[in-house]
Amino acid sequence: DDEADRILMRDILLGAGYQVSLAEGALGAIAMQNLKPDAVITDQYMADGDGWQVLEHFRENDGELPVILVSRTRPHLPAAWKSHEQFDRSLIKPVSSAALLDALDSAFMQKRGTRPSDVRLAELRQLVQAGEVTLIDQWARSIKAAEPACTRYTDQVLDALVKLDFERLRALAASESK
Repeated sequence: DDEADRILMRDILLGAGYQVSLAEGALGAIAMQNLKPDAVITDQYMADGDGWQVLEHFRENDGELPVILVSRTRPHLPAAWKSHEQFDRSLIKPVSSAALLDALDSAFMQKRGTRPSDVRLAELRQLVQAGEVTLIDQWARSIKAAEPACTRYTDQVLDALVKLDFERLRALAASESK
């Protein structure tokens, strides 16, 4: 929401070797979907919307995309928020260079290591094929409890399940070799 903050973060990221595109506000960020970003950094409160709208938009279009919140306040879920989705990281302004780069690196690493084993994915494929909504929910919650590193992945499964999006469930259950 603040031009000075955008420029500061742009300079930090450019200095670290990232390519950066800036957007003014939530609607500007959403309009940049066609650029296929590797990550999104958003504020929570902006004049034309909020970071939660940005998060929801990008997660609907790319469930693996890291979305990082940088705000003057800690994250506050909107009253009508029904999704399981959360920001990958959240930082409080002012943000240091090290904190911003660490959050981005950590979010990228989390995306690479969030899938359960092939055996567990095979279980999910069977449940999805059979349309076992309740068992898929139980499967995801048990993985989330037993393997905290898979939390992001299981949240995606639960979000797709709430929406009864079986196409997305099949994609999430597919083995990595496909």
